[in-house]
Amino acid sequence: MMRRLRWIILPAALLLLAQPICAQQGRSAYERMEPARLADALTRMKMSQLLASLVSQAGDSVDGKLLLAKDKVSRALRTTDQVARDRLIDEALAIYAELIKASENATKDEDVLRHYRLRLDRIVLAALTKSKPYIERVQYFLARSGDKAAIVRFTGPQIRELNKLLRDMKRIGRDWHGDVKKMVTGVLWKMEELTDEARYRGAWIRFYNARALDPVKFKDKRRMLLSEAAEDVAKYVDAEDNDSGVKYSSLLLAGMAKLELDDWKNCRALLKSAAAKENPSAGERLKAMFEFARSFIAQEDFAGADREIATFRKQGAAVGGMSPAIVDLQATLLQFRRLFAEAESVAKSNQGSLKVPKALVLERDIIEKLAIPLNGVTLQVRHCSQYELKLRSSTSL
Repeated sequence: MMRRLRWIILPAALLLLAQPICAQQGRSAYERMEPARLADALTRMKMSQLLASLVSQAGDSVDGKLLLAKDKVSRALRTTDQVARDRLIDEALAIYAELIKASENATKDEDVLRHYRLRLDRIVLAALTKSKPYIERVQYFLARSGDKAAIVRFTGPQIRELNKLLRDMKRIGRDWHGDVKKMVTGVLWKMEELTDEARYRGAWIRFYNARALDPVKFKDKRRMLLSEAAEDVAKYVDAEDNDSGVKYSSLLLAGMAKLELDDWKNCRALLKSAAAKENPSAGERLKAMFEFARSFIAQEDFAGADREIATFRKQGAAVGGMSPAIVDLQATLLQFRRLFAEAESVAKSNQGSLKVPKALVLERDIIEKLAIPLNGVTLQVRHCSQYELKLRSSTSL
């Protein structure tokens, strides 16, 4: 499938390079979004040199600035230097802010759509893309001091921006409702689709913000955010098919939200559905399996946790496209957390100090240096048993 996409995308990119963007002035603003969509495809396919060529061709036009922002994001996603990554993302955010400001008084339908697309993309970039390394470390029990605070700092303001965006979209939807011309041109449906996307992406922002909040100090706020996140993806969870393309990721999100709410029965039903073979995403399936096992640790059902961690090792290895080393690493991290949780539980019940078994000691360099998503790292396993983790990365962390 990827090879087929390359044969489609590559000629399109070369054709675009053959004619400067300024030659497209006769096209509508919405049609001129084509280079941006092409840039997204090139980023996903890791064709960075071709993307750089697009940027150089685009110049200082609106498309050129948007391509420049996307190129910076592409470079940020490729680096393992956290400082450089954040700097590139901040530079991209500044470009988005400039484009949003310039289009805030747009009157043409296509330009209005672009304005709202820019606002949503900036929110996602500021909240999710920038937070991803911190989110990954929290998920895999490798959080550093300040990681949760960073997630709250990145996602909190964007929840406010998201709410404002949704209110503005709702107003536009009311204004455009029943307009035959807008129905014929399709802009009405495009706005509705964009609004649905904003709710879906916003659900993830609300979830990660809630997961990073102190569960005692912010108990009510967490419950509200988690409930809103589950509600915003409910239409996809309840859908009979995956025509939306986000049914299984919505099942995963809803399941994780229920887990954070200690709703064990519903969380496991949702996560089990998210891990189904029908889910085309191997990464999502493995993540659902991981969270399913984690739910038993969170419930302090340690016998159940041992059973599900063993199941995770076996079934995770059978998920196509996933490295056995990654599955083994994640299973070991689950085991690490399970043993630590039991030690915490014993200490709590005995009202004594927490004594961590020697089996829980992980190599410090992995904990300190792991700064990029586990699924994006090629790890060479030196020794990995149920209770010990001895790993060396084959990439520069």
